[in-house]
Amino acid sequence: MSATASRALLVRRRMVAAEKGRRRRTVLLFVIAAAAATAGGWWVLTGPPGRITSVEVTGYEGPRKAVVTETIRRVAERGNVVAPPVEQLRQAMAAFPWVEDLHVERALPKGISVVVVAATAGLVAVPDVGPPMLVSASGRVLGPVPRRAPGVPRVRVGDMDLSVGSKLSDPVVTSGLILSAQLTPKVARRLLALREVRGALVGRLAAGPEVRFGLMQDLAAKAESLDLVLGQLSADEERAAVYIDLSVPWFPAVGDREAARATSPPPRAPRIATQPSSMR
Repeated sequence: MSATASRALLVRRRMVAAEKGRRRRTVLLFVIAAAAATAGGWWVLTGPPGRITSVEVTGYEGPRKAVVTETIRRVAERGNVVAPPVEQLRQAMAAFPWVEDLHVERALPKGISVVVVAATAGLVAVPDVGPPMLVSASGRVLGPVPRRAPGVPRVRVGDMDLSVGSKLSDPVVTSGLILSAQLTPKVARRLLALREVRGALVGRLAAGPEVRFGLMQDLAAKAESLDLVLGQLSADEERAAVYIDLSVPWFPAVGDREAARATSPPPRAPRIATQPSSMR
């Protein structure tokens, strides 16, 4: 190879190497710029510039409304619009039994909207000692029954712990909540003294007969059957009834006094003491 050709090849190699170097520097600078832009944008959104400064609270008109609203605002303003502190808000609301849940939506650029879901009454728990307590539809103790009691069943709970905010999972309470959700408000309001008797669920209607639900199963069907039975009974027929048996919800039975006596166990015969033969 001639000296001229060698010099041309060397120049070409240097040019290629220089071009590769320029490309590497360009790519590196692009990566650095993109990383800086991403970090800067993230800081703007999640750092002090992205802090939540506007909080709208709606949907709650229950007890301690001002405290609930202020607590939500205080917790929310610690977060940012990219990742609103939803779980932190739920944890803070655990101290307020009347708050069932909440939903959070962004209100850009720097605000959020919090819709509070208030608890609904499910039943009134009546202990052996102490005041009756209102229980939410999810089984949480809300507090003493308000002056205007809601139209929900009343359940006897014995010596059960009814501290405000506690969650009740007793089978009778759970059954009462299911019935409360399925019965019409008019009938639910009349259902009193719901309790367990030898494994069966029993209650009574205000100014009406005893209601025998049987085993604590098929309660939705039993609630529907009770609504239908009461819708078909006249006022006189209901006053004459002693019990309504819903043990088999598809075949309800209404018993009058004669039927009640017929289904009652016969009285036990008195035991007659006898003397041993040696004493005779």
